[in-house]
Amino acid sequence: MLPKVTIGLCVKNNEPTIQFTINSVLRVNYPVNLLELIVVDGMSKDKTVEIITQTLKNSNISYKLLSDEGRG
Repeated sequence: MLPKVTIGLCVKNNEPTIQFTINSVLRVNYPVNLLELIVVDGMSKDKTVEIITQTLKNSNISYKLLSDEGRG
């Protein structure tokens, strides 16, 4: 039996690279029902959060998008 895997990403103003990063997570060769993605945003001022939301909304992966409210 395979274990459940949680992938954590801390992001802030990663607009140039976040699409590639999220797509890499989505291509992982592991059962999607055993994957969880937790993204913690450090109050990005660019389109990082929008890109994450748009990319993940049609995926089958379980995810949470949290904000650290500028605490760092």
